[in-house]
Amino acid sequence: MSSVDAPRLYKLLPAVYRLRDAEQGYPLRALIEVFAGQAQLVESDIARLYENWFIETCDEWVVPYLGDLLGVRGLLPHDRAGWSQRALVANTLQYRQRKGTVPLLEQLVHDVTDWAGRAVELYNEVGMTQYLNHLRSGLGGTASLRELRDNALVGSAFDPLCYTADVRLMSGTRQAPQLEAERPAPRSGRKLAGVGKGRPNLPNIGLYIWRLKPYRLERATAFPHDGQRFSFSPVGNDIRLFNAPDERRDFTGRAQEHELPVALRIEALANELTAHRRSLKHNLDPPKHFFRDPPPFEIYLPGSATPLLPEELIVCDLSDWTWDCTLSEDQKGSWTIRAAVDPVLGRIALASKVAPGARLKVSYSYAFSDTVGGGPYERRGITGAETDTVTNPATFGTVIPLDEPTESNLFPLGSGLEDWATMKRPSAVILIAGNATHPMPEDEQARRVQPIELDGSQLVIQAANRCRAVIMGDLHITGSAPTAEVTLSGLLIAGQIRISGILGKLTIVDCTCIADSANINATDPIHPLQIHIERSIVGPVILNESIGGLNISDSIIDAGICQGNLPAIAGNDNGKNPGPATCLERVTVLGRVHAGEMRRAENVLFTGPVKVRLDSDTMNNCYLPDASDILKSKNFRFENCLPGSDTLSPVFTSQCYGDPGYAQLSLACPAEIRTGGTNGAEIGVFHRLRQPQREGALLAQLEEYLRFGLEVGLIYVD
Repeated sequence: MSSVDAPRLYKLLPAVYRLRDAEQGYPLRALIEVFAGQAQLVESDIARLYENWFIETCDEWVVPYLGDLLGVRGLLPHDRAGWSQRALVANTLQYRQRKGTVPLLEQLVHDVTDWAGRAVELYNEVGMTQYLNHLRSGLGGTASLRELRDNALVGSAFDPLCYTADVRLMSGTRQAPQLEAERPAPRSGRKLAGVGKGRPNLPNIGLYIWRLKPYRLERATAFPHDGQRFSFSPVGNDIRLFNAPDERRDFTGRAQEHELPVALRIEALANELTAHRRSLKHNLDPPKHFFRDPPPFEIYLPGSATPLLPEELIVCDLSDWTWDCTLSEDQKGSWTIRAAVDPVLGRIALASKVAPGARLKVSYSYAFSDTVGGGPYERRGITGAETDTVTNPATFGTVIPLDEPTESNLFPLGSGLEDWATMKRPSAVILIAGNATHPMPEDEQARRVQPIELDGSQLVIQAANRCRAVIMGDLHITGSAPTAEVTLSGLLIAGQIRISGILGKLTIVDCTCIADSANINATDPIHPLQIHIERSIVGPVILNESIGGLNISDSIIDAGICQGNLPAIAGNDNGKNPGPATCLERVTVLGRVHAGEMRRAENVLFTGPVKVRLDSDTMNNCYLPDASDILKSKNFRFENCLPGSDTLSPVFTSQCYGDPGYAQLSLACPAEIRTGGTNGAEIGVFHRLRQPQREGALLAQLEEYLRFGLEVGLIYVD
């Protein structure tokens, strides 16, 4: 309780003054309430100042000041850093006590960049002729083909082989295990070494770094190819499964493979399952590396509330969907093999067929660069809207909760929309629980999806926090008043979003929209319509020029998601008609653009030609291909923009949706693009990650804590 509470202060006054105050309508009490309010602000500020004395409780802007008191080098102001430097300052004294040790280097990677890392003393991988009286096992120059069971480890952070010495400089950054060409030096002036395997030499240490983050989905619906073959992906594409370890807190030892967010390997999982079955057969405790609690993936057969046991699974190559379920004699026990899993392709093959239409549930982890698109993210408090429907849906209006589809209710979303219509369409939130797949109901006669009809109301269709609901089918939204608004949040929509009628606003936030044609389509004149897309992945956006406007931020617009030759943003399918007035911030556009106006473009990476009908606007820190008509404009203002050329063009890790490195700039990408955004960050959707700044901060710290005479290089695994 505050010591300056207004009722408490009022009671301290003599009774005579309180009586006279009551006779005059309590003006004195009102004055004391004003004084008390200001005093409470001062009191809370004093309390906040006390909290700012400690690194564990201080505000983020105080962190660099506390670090300065400890002499921490390379700290950036909070507004420029873009990520928390709290752990770096908090552990500085511990760093200095452990200076020069290998586990400290791994902790620096974690604390400075929030990436996962493994330090490898590459001088231990140099093959050498040994003195016969002092043999050192593992340092021979000949590879043992008998012991090398998994060639996927060659060139990785867990490489079992030895190499001849490489005397080139180690400092800089590179990528593993792919071999790529030499790249130009970054703006920092540091030498950028060649990529590939870390360079074994006596003074060299390689820091293998995993930048991608794993995201775990619980009890999602697997995509059925038939009654026996399934995909972990809810839309049926092949995806790579990843390990999702708990946050590492113990840095006293070296990081092992199962402690890192690595892509799952068939050999590693198969070996652990083999040891698991052998241990159970001999009544021993099984190993718990990848298959800990929770395991890297779980499979729930239809009608079962518990997943298959690890001893009932086989991990193998399912590229042709064939597998052998027989076990060796030393593994046979009282269990039977009921499913095979391919973690490289994200495929499941069951030993026996399930009933048609039965749903197979799976839990697994995928990896991506950032919280963009539909996913199991923390979405509370980041929408920027006046009413945060994710934190508290009831503040918006009526809440209509939906459960997962069942045999008695195959279309819960359709039932929720019917309930909403029965209520006379009030402002409401349709809240979808879990990660299940929801098919859209169709008109049996017309074979088309029934539209979502709005009058002047507001409707929010969203997944629960940290969930990703999947909607299979098109969403047809139609309105009859300019006050009608629709918000889609936390969804993966495997279909088209078609808009018609009179609609005021459509907001798509934290969603992924993929379809075989234009993902968002409104070619009819809808004058008041404003479309806002935030932190989402969408395909071609085909909108009439006459709509109110298109605003996109922190998103990927990919014309290649569909199989047709559509533009990324335009007014019709062939791209000849201009789209609406557009505002883009921190966006990667994979495809060509034809807009009526470009009201604002900042930190936008265009990969296709850009054409704008009106040329009186501004672009800041953007990349534009050389074929763009907009570059020929004399009225358009370009500030710190990069025109494309034969030697200056973006290079991505992958442009295929579903790949872990989708839309991620490769290290082969020119440094001008990777550092060409505002504040020296990369141009495009991942601008807010501030990856060049993180790398620079890490290199600055390594110079202080690296043992004299050693040389370190950063090797990016993803």
